Amino acid sequence: MEQKQRFIDNFAHELRTPLTSIYGYAEYLQKASISEEDKLEATGFIMSESRRLQNIAYVLLDLASLRSSEIVFAPVDIAELFQNIIDTLVRKAEEKQVTISFACGFDVLNGDRDLLQSLMVNLTDNAIKACEPGGSINITAYAENGRKIIEVRDNGRGMTREQLAHITEPFYRVDKARSRAE
Repeated sequence: MEQKQRFIDNFAHELRTPLTSIYGYAEYLQKASISEEDKLEATGFIMSESRRLQNIAYVLLDLASLRSSEIVFAPVDIAELFQNIIDTLVRKAEEKQVTISFACGFDVLNGDRDLLQSLMVNLTDNAIKACEPGGSINITAYAENGRKIIEVRDNGRGMTREQLAHITEPFYRVDKARSRAE
């Protein structure tokens, strides 16, 4: 039963991130003084996040019908992935006055593009939440000992050693008291 609740909690989190972006861009579009170029950009992000929601729905349908969706490994352009992350979260970061920067030590990573983007958007979204206004987030891709590594670092409130020991557990939350609506 606990695993089921964890899955539901995680799924709600997966839905909240793109819905938050869609809502933010829709709200932005309601402003009367934005240019046509800005309107086109905002609608592009709404469409992109809607596609992510659609993909999440397809995965859920696969799980519900006990079909397993295959992970598709293909070359993923890291700079493009990082730019998509920033584009998805730029409004949220600006609202909180958090800067996001990235550095690429390699060009391509083999993986499932949608899963990588979902993971990186969630990590970066969590970093934004952890930062105080005026904070910064650095996303870095580098190679070390034949392995490709992507790091998301922020200058937020940090985690204790005990929290770090549990961070890789599925659905673990550092701040259990924090509202899911954040």
